Amino acid sequence: METPAISRRFALSVTSAFALSVSGLHSLRTFAAERQRLEVVLAVDSTGRPTRPWLDAIRDRVPADELAEITATARPLTPDEQGWADMIGRVAPVWFAGVERLNAPFRYVTPPARPQVILGHGGGDDAFGTPPDVMAFDLSALVTAYADRDEAARETLMPRLLSHEYTHLLAIPFLNHLGWTEAWAEARPYRWALRVLYNEGLGNMRSIEGDARWTTPSGQPTDRAREALARLTPILAERLQALAADPAPNVAKDLLRNISQGPFAGKWGALPIALWLAADTGFRPARIANWVETSRRVCWSWLQPMRTRLMPRCSRRCDTTHCDGRQTAPKQHLLSRGNRNGGQSCEVAHGDDCGCVRPCCHYADAFTRPRSGSCGGERR
Repeated sequence: METPAISRRFALSVTSAFALSVSGLHSLRTFAAERQRLEVVLAVDSTGRPTRPWLDAIRDRVPADELAEITATARPLTPDEQGWADMIGRVAPVWFAGVERLNAPFRYVTPPARPQVILGHGGGDDAFGTPPDVMAFDLSALVTAYADRDEAARETLMPRLLSHEYTHLLAIPFLNHLGWTEAWAEARPYRWALRVLYNEGLGNMRSIEGDARWTTPSGQPTDRAREALARLTPILAERLQALAADPAPNVAKDLLRNISQGPFAGKWGALPIALWLAADTGFRPARIANWVETSRRVCWSWLQPMRTRLMPRCSRRCDTTHCDGRQTAPKQHLLSRGNRNGGQSCEVAHGDDCGCVRPCCHYADAFTRPRSGSCGGERR
């Protein structure tokens, strides 16, 4: 029997009344005063069966036979699951009142007019976003994942989870606008990894914002964060190098494991990017916006936080070569940066004394120079 503490549907209207503009950029419209309405939906009926909003949220995430089983299963919420649902119902409206901070960095993406928080159980991760407007939370997964958190800690955590998932509703349309679509990324595992790093790096930056275990209020890493970076950065470099070599699908699948899933401290891709972005931007919307918009003008520039961290101190002792399309860098090199004459300048290893990973000219077409508003190799 369900408790009345959370209604099945309620909505909050807020007005994001702020004007933002950047001259010279026109492809996606800016918004000046966008009225948004948040809706929280408990997508479990009185018998415990999932309702349509939950089934729609997980439809593309589970096999058809598993979806059928979830559809037919009646399981009322446990007291712990109901507790999460009630808490989300209290926290979400308060969180949404400050949503303009999350909208601000994506000045050329219109935010969802009717974002929804969908609560259900079965078939989902603890939290996941489904553009254009769904933030979904699997109550049973939340109970399992955060069993060690008391009620106060859960209430502190929830706004960060909401911010993470809401960021995906903005970042994914932005990536699609650049030409970094899922279809584009699926062609090569290296592209897929880069798309995940962009999307999940931003999302996980929101997960650590305000979490004193990972960053200071100004975004600087704590001792715990520095330890994680020391442990994960070599993995990030090695995995990207291996993925850039176009491995077989089963090998690529293993290489991509835990890039942004699994235990938070083990996310070898998303967590380093999130920590570097936090340090570089201090969580300030204008600085994040500058990073996002630079990515819009120069496709590969968003890699700068990663590139500078992977750049070895000995790079000055390494030769610099030029890649103009007629020659390619060896496949063990991984990251590119543009130059003004239309090619890519490459930091190439010169002797064993450098002995560390070097950002350099990519050999794939993951980062093509934009032409006529194109990016990712797609004309617009």
